[in-house]
Amino acid sequence: MSNGMRAHMLFEEETLRKECEALHRCEEMISKLGLFSINETKQDIRTTNLKYIL
Repeated sequence: MSNGMRAHMLFEEETLRKECEALHRCEEMISKLGLFSINETKQDIRTTNLKYIL
């Protein structure tokens, strides 16, 4: 594997890690803000609507 490929893979891993952290923070904020009623859960959010939450 070339140094360029390795660097690209490390960049992608770091990007993915940051995105996962952002989603986790988003989940915490949604929970703290009480955005859902008792009968709703985060699983009720459509994937296409995630961009509006983020």
